[in-house]
Amino acid sequence: MALGAVMVVAAIFGQKIAVSSIQIPALKNPWLRLGGGLVGLLLIACGLVGYADKVQLLLASMRSSPATVAPDTASNTRPQQQIAPSAASLAGRWTDDRGTTYQIFQHGDAYEVNAANAAERYSLWGTGGLNGSTLTFSYETNMQSRGSAAMTISADSRVINGTLEDSRRGQVPFRLRRY
Repeated sequence: MALGAVMVVAAIFGQKIAVSSIQIPALKNPWLRLGGGLVGLLLIACGLVGYADKVQLLLASMRSSPATVAPDTASNTRPQQQIAPSAASLAGRWTDDRGTTYQIFQHGDAYEVNAANAAERYSLWGTGGLNGSTLTFSYETNMQSRGSAAMTISADSRVINGTLEDSRRGQVPFRLRRY
């Protein structure tokens, strides 16, 4: 990504640029400058793709923060209040044994699940529901797999154990723990 930024600056100014061990020669030809700038932008875009899962998880958590009740928009006088997690509330951050971070959003009886693991360049998204102490959801991943999960919630609502039926990996034991 740094090389891309250096190439864009070199293309804009047309001067020789040296940053640390990266050296870009002076580009006087306008076509070379345009090409160098485009290659630089492409390198920056490729660098950002590695952070796509983190950005997706951040945007998902900003889109619907489950732990906050929005103020009454009619009177706009009631302040926001925090809701304490309850046995029925699975909303919040979870992690699995591989270090993947899961964000679960609760929408009434429905749930939305988003997950990201930057080290493995893995992301997952899905929807599901809760029936008693059993959470079920269907999901898709950026690895072109999809599947479903049937999981049981522990009595203290801190651990969820179950099995994934994945289109690529088959039946996989699965455990989530609250952050």
